[in-house]
Amino acid sequence: AGKTTLVNHLLSSAGEERLGVLVNDFGALNIDRDLIKVETQNQIELSNGCICCTIQDDLASGLMTLARASTGLTRIVVECSGVSHPAGVLAIFDGPAVGGLVHIDGIFCLIDVASFDDLDFPSTELAIDQAAMSDIVFLNKLDLVSEDVVRAVERTLTGAQPHMRLARVT
Repeated sequence: AGKTTLVNHLLSSAGEERLGVLVNDFGALNIDRDLIKVETQNQIELSNGCICCTIQDDLASGLMTLARASTGLTRIVVECSGVSHPAGVLAIFDGPAVGGLVHIDGIFCLIDVASFDDLDFPSTELAIDQAAMSDIVFLNKLDLVSEDVVRAVERTLTGAQPHMRLARVT
């Protein structure tokens, strides 16, 4: 959908912000490790599962490590895999270990409008859930589809959450 490109953009345009980034690439091959540009070797790799379920403890530990680090971080970005359910990730922030250290500024979802129609039913339902739980939804890859396709995706998403904040991006 463009998550890695967005994370790279956030890192390269952070200005005075000091960002800590936790990336979860769900799958046997962690491709994001080679794609995300880092300025430090202080990395915590979360690659043994999906952060919304099988490695919640690893995510909590990574958040605690970053929050307690003396590196002057001002924000932490958690990039979930496309198969993560937001409720599982949000539960970590309400837990006793993380709750007092960090708070959620916002949740965003990135939707690949060019591939949205290719999703099977369960994947479409998950994408709608992800979007419905987000503060803002970025509709990405607009340059690859017609206006009719974009409107159809918007109708599908807002059918579940009529007041969903949508932002069209390329």
